[in-house]
Amino acid sequence: AAVCALSRSLRIFQHLEEYVGDHDEQRVSFFEQHQTTYQLMQGLLLGHLGQPGWALAVAEQAKARSLAHRLGVRDRSQGASDFEYEDMCKMWWSEVQQQARAEGGETRTLEFSFLIDGTLAIWVLSGKGELLCSVTTPSPDPQGK
Repeated sequence: AAVCALSRSLRIFQHLEEYVGDHDEQRVSFFEQHQTTYQLMQGLLLGHLGQPGWALAVAEQAKARSLAHRLGVRDRSQGASDFEYEDMCKMWWSEVQQQARAEGGETRTLEFSFLIDGTLAIWVLSGKGELLCSVTTPSPDPQGK
């Protein structure tokens, strides 16, 4: 139920993002206010649902938001209010796999994301787009505490 609610929140966030305008300061502020939703969803997918691929897809989607805006690309999932979180995560995971395959060969792709509790999530993908492993680890305190 929590992932479904977070999924609905992300869809609403992505829809409202269209109306923020082109001022970078406003867009950054709007995104920062909603970053927690992406982080919570990643944590639930990793820790409670055992879906590391989908969690990686959510992390990549969060990273891609600002780049897509810069490139003027409209997100395909916007306006798709009938998407369930499974459909959304599967679509994003497929995109991550395609990107890894584009690297090809023996290339390894390393992705990471900070979760809401400060935990660092790390994923390793093969050049074939296969998820080789995922791990979460406490991140070091930057103040040395």
